Amino acid sequence: KPINKEDLINAVEKQKNKQNLNERIKGALEFSEKSITSETKIAVKDGNKITFIKLFDICFCKSGGNYAQIFTSNGNKPLVSYSLKELGEMLPESHFFRCHNEYIVSSLHVKEFKNTIRGSLITSIDDKNIEIPVSRSRKDELADFLKQFAINNDVF
Repeated sequence: KPINKEDLINAVEKQKNKQNLNERIKGALEFSEKSITSETKIAVKDGNKITFIKLFDICFCKSGGNYAQIFTSNGNKPLVSYSLKELGEMLPESHFFRCHNEYIVSSLHVKEFKNTIRGSLITSIDDKNIEIPVSRSRKDELADFLKQFAINNDVF
């Protein structure tokens, strides 16, 4: 099939620009992960307003299709106009883990993790008895993720 030289050049340039943008985003995320403090906030669209949520207050996020609900330690549950995938890309990997297709959890708020006959569950977030499923394919990854926050890794 004949190739239009101008279209090929445009396609290559577009890909170069996309890779450059991805590298800049990755660099910004790496920088921001290094400088996370208890006052670091994430800005999310909550209806027709922008809500600022402290990263350390986020317990977990639950998928709602093209929306996600963020559950915080102070009881707020904003429904934001991001998919769970988009939200996961905003949250630092150093503190948040996607344990299931419908859930992202914060390492700071997981208090209990157990294996059951049907699979694994995170059964306690802070002092609340909340059951969050862990997909079988992510169980070992979650254990490795949680190990970094425990002094004694032999229990895993």
